[in-house]
Amino acid sequence: MSPPDFPPLHTPNINTRRPSSTHRAATMPQIPNDGLHHHRTHDPQAGTIPVPHGPETGTDHASFPYSRDPQNEKAIFNYLLKPEDSFTEDGVYWADLPLWQRIKFVSKTEGEEAARELREIGAMVKKDPLSPVGWYFRQAVLPGAGLGLEG
Repeated sequence: MSPPDFPPLHTPNINTRRPSSTHRAATMPQIPNDGLHHHRTHDPQAGTIPVPHGPETGTDHASFPYSRDPQNEKAIFNYLLKPEDSFTEDGVYWADLPLWQRIKFVSKTEGEEAARELREIGAMVKKDPLSPVGWYFRQAVLPGAGLGLEG
């Protein structure tokens, strides 16, 4: 009995010469100019198993360029550090205002929030008349706050 005939193993053609720059530019993906730092693109590493995301070529992610800009950092965190319902347009905390301005600021802020909530309730009623009741039970009653104790 003779051994089974197997097809010859496929041996890839290993070319030690690097492709020309025009060939490389045509085959490598173009880096977008979107303000992000894109890592150097390269050919996939030989011998790696590209599972599950495909071969790594340097185009799989981008990061923000590191340039420390204090004004940009302030703008990023201003909505957390100075919420608009606690600070005036001048950056003064509401409790630091004189009494008459404090009453005016609190009334204005509460009026804006009440109007926003009523618009949302109106949109919910438009879709389904009982949806505000369902929302109240899901958000306040079921989590354990009880009726009327959600504040």
